[in-house]
Amino acid sequence: MILRNNNDDIDDTDAMDGECNYSVEDINRFLTELILLADQAAPGAPVLELQIGEILTRTAVEAGGADHYLSITGLLPRCAQPHYLSLPVPVPVPASAAADQAAATAEFLWHADEGRYIVVRKIPVTELPDGFSIMDAILLTADLATTYLSSISAG
Repeated sequence: MILRNNNDDIDDTDAMDGECNYSVEDINRFLTELILLADQAAPGAPVLELQIGEILTRTAVEAGGADHYLSITGLLPRCAQPHYLSLPVPVPVPASAAADQAAATAEFLWHADEGRYIVVRKIPVTELPDGFSIMDAILLTADLATTYLSSISAG
C-alpha cells in the first residue's frame, strides 16, 4: 500500500512468495489512495486514470461471477477511422514472460463510441499479491497499447 495506517492489518510477509495478500477491499483501497494522490475525483467505485505517454489507462476492480478481476483498459489516441488490419499480437519490448502473458490475455478492440482502439486486460485478483504487482500490470498494459499504436502507425 502506498499509505498505511498503524492499525492496518494487512500482512505483506508472503508477498514475495507470490501469495495473494490483497483482498478486493485492499485493492480498492490501494486504487483510492492512488486516485487521491493523483488529485482525481473518486465518486462511487474507484477508477484510477493515468496518462502514460500517449496512452490513457483506466483501472478498476470488477466482478466476474464469483471471481473478481482487476480490469485495466489502455486507450490509444483517437483516430479518424479503424484500420482494418490483421495485426499480430505484439509483445512489448523488452520481451519477458510477463509481457508474453499480457499480450496473450489482452483484447485489442475498436471502441466506436470513442473513435479509438483500446486494449483490455482482466487479471484475477488472486494473481495480485501487492501494490507493486498492480502498478506493474498497469504499466505493462500501457506498454502493450503503445506497441499496438506503433503497429497501427506503421500501417
